[in-house]
Amino acid sequence: EQLAESGRAKNIPILFTARSRNQCGALADSAAAVYGLSALGLRAGVEWLDIEANWPALERHAFVDWVRRRYPSTRILGSQHVVDEDHNVGQRAAVRLLHDCHLGGRADALKLVLAARDDRDSIALRSAAQEADLGTTPRVAICLGDAGRLSRVLNRVMTPVTHAKLGGAAAPGQLDAKTLM
Repeated sequence: EQLAESGRAKNIPILFTARSRNQCGALADSAAAVYGLSALGLRAGVEWLDIEANWPALERHAFVDWVRRRYPSTRILGSQHVVDEDHNVGQRAAVRLLHDCHLGGRADALKLVLAARDDRDSIALRSAAQEADLGTTPRVAICLGDAGRLSRVLNRVMTPVTHAKLGGAAAPGQLDAKTLM
């Protein structure tokens, strides 16, 4: 009830995210756990649903099919988080990950989050987002940490931000809206 009221009270669309541990979240690394919580968000009437692209294709596609059948007006954000600082994702791999986030062409927008060691990683991710042949599908392409702040400035769509009154960032390197502007 609170979820539904919070967005409608301000006429702001809600993006519902159920994030597993291996994708920087708190839920068990289980598609069933993530999809179960996602279903609660859908029943609450969220406008956007974040679907992790890391699950096996058959499970992922079955869930996307179910969402499209049962909640046809809900928009889907296909996402992937690869944030192990010891694992450098190159530009070619980032393009492949963005294609995974496209969920077989059924995502309304994409989100790829990577670790960054320096500004070059942010620039490479931005280049990958521009290079990926995904039509006009909007892409969120950001890096975490202080080294990834440049990617948040370069990103043009749905950049995750916090508010100064919240007392801190929800993710490493996240900026508040005022600073980003």
